[in-house]
Amino acid sequence: MPIVKCPYCGADVEYTSGEVVLTCPYCGTSFAISGEEIERHLMGRVNFSINEIYSIFKSWALRKPETPNDLPLKARIKNYQLNFYPYWVYRVNVTFAYEGYARNILVKGRENETFVISIPANKKMYGTPLQNYEFSLKGKVFFSSHYARKMGGTILNADISEKDAWADAWRTILNRAKAKIRMRGVTGLTLEIQNYNIEDKSFVHIPIYQVTYAYNGGEYPFLADASDARIMYAEIPVGTGFRMLALGGAVASLVAGIIISIIGIQADLPVFAITSFIGFLAIAAYSAYKGLLRKVVSKKFYV
Repeated sequence: MPIVKCPYCGADVEYTSGEVVLTCPYCGTSFAISGEEIERHLMGRVNFSINEIYSIFKSWALRKPETPNDLPLKARIKNYQLNFYPYWVYRVNVTFAYEGYARNILVKGRENETFVISIPANKKMYGTPLQNYEFSLKGKVFFSSHYARKMGGTILNADISEKDAWADAWRTILNRAKAKIRMRGVTGLTLEIQNYNIEDKSFVHIPIYQVTYAYNGGEYPFLADASDARIMYAEIPVGTGFRMLALGGAVASLVAGIIISIIGIQADLPVFAITSFIGFLAIAAYSAYKGLLRKVVSKKFYV
């Protein structure tokens, strides 16, 4: 493996080709391959143990109607990992002007907004729930590799440079500014950034539990933030009772649709008969879909 010297303690630090920001395993200093030290390196603390996270997950899962009632009793953790994932985080104050049309009337404006953007610093995070994860810097502390290892965590280095991360953050800022104006019904939008100021730039490691649990012969994963116990992603088995109820609802909706359409035809109301049947058929199809599911997937962030 290639080696680079830590700019703080002088120790030899091994790294994998492609990594651009490293953490010295001896003194804990984070630095870029080019040699400069990362000025503001923060981390989330592990405020919840794996048992606490698992208990929170089970309570959260029971809020979903699909979850089997015996999940808390029968589910067991099969394995888990605690990884500290890297992000580049920017706090940027932006002034922008816009022009567009609302109800065919020309509208113009100038606004000021502060955006906080989190950009994954490792390519493996893209295409996963980690890519769009948003978090606050409140409660974050200065990074300590000793603390991360003490908590049993694995530290992932960055293989996305700060320069590339900033380019991604800038695109995100533009998209969010446009989305804000479009929510007002503005179309044909043009937007111009007139001024911006990077108020804060941090390199942050977030502790994430990756858990696999077993239930009734199946295995299901979930991700949770070890700092605030937010459930980032989860796969949950669908209970037999819910599936039977959904399939029964599908049959009932189909029968109701047929009966109402027959009544509509007999009453010489063909449009009513057709639209009613289509509506009940859609309900039946959705109920059947829910009834045939073996698991549900949640990709939002919950606590």
